[in-house]
Amino acid sequence: MEERICSRCGVSKPLTEEFFRKRKQGKSITFRGVCKECMCKVEREANKTEHSKAYRKNYYKEHHKEILDKKGVYYQGRKEEIRYKRQVLKREQTLATQRAYHLKNQNKEKEYRREYYARPEVIERERQRRIDEAEKNREYQRQYLQTERGRTLSRIKIAKRRALRKKTIVNFTLEQWEESKEYFNHECAYCGNKPEAFDQDHVVPLSKGGTHTMLNIVPTCEWCNGSKHVKDMETWYRPQPFFSETRLKKIYKYTGLKPGSEIQQMSMF
Repeated sequence: MEERICSRCGVSKPLTEEFFRKRKQGKSITFRGVCKECMCKVEREANKTEHSKAYRKNYYKEHHKEILDKKGVYYQGRKEEIRYKRQVLKREQTLATQRAYHLKNQNKEKEYRREYYARPEVIERERQRRIDEAEKNREYQRQYLQTERGRTLSRIKIAKRRALRKKTIVNFTLEQWEESKEYFNHECAYCGNKPEAFDQDHVVPLSKGGTHTMLNIVPTCEWCNGSKHVKDMETWYRPQPFFSETRLKKIYKYTGLKPGSEIQQMSMF
């Protein structure tokens, strides 16, 4: 392979486009006498001069719209290629560089972190940060529990904890809870009122072997849930002034319970 000695660094390199830039002389195209590496160094130094900076600044001002138009045409035709380079290749290269650096300097980094977090001002700052974050989380929790969703999820968690303590079946989800309210037309399953927030009533109480599942939970108002407590559903429901035979049949159809029994016919659903 033909080689050429760079006129700047004096190193002999293969005469290819990898090492030398091409230039046009008349009708023929030849390689430059200075290698690419040296040309890049010269250009970098030239770009640092005040004259070069001023020239680029003025050129950008005068040709601003033209430059933007060229960029738009370039990016429009290479969207996927540019996105891949930026989001995939660049990220992979950055992560690889970071991993290599951490592997090489892991002992040094550990020592630095040990010394850094042993400083009194850092210890005090971290202690204050934990206090501030704890207060911030408590305030967020207070505000969240004032929302309808927060109150609903809080009630669901409480009911789930009670069911787990009873060691019963627990597979009731938030989606099933929404389906249950939809089935009862967003009304209390017992009295028919529409409270701002529903309670989850176990038709067969947990203390009597009831499960924390969709077929054993109906939406109720706070009063009905507290009044029923652990009583048999029909025994408690019939003497109530708001008793409705239609609603009772609807509850039996939804839960699969036999009238006068606390055994669910799961095969019905």
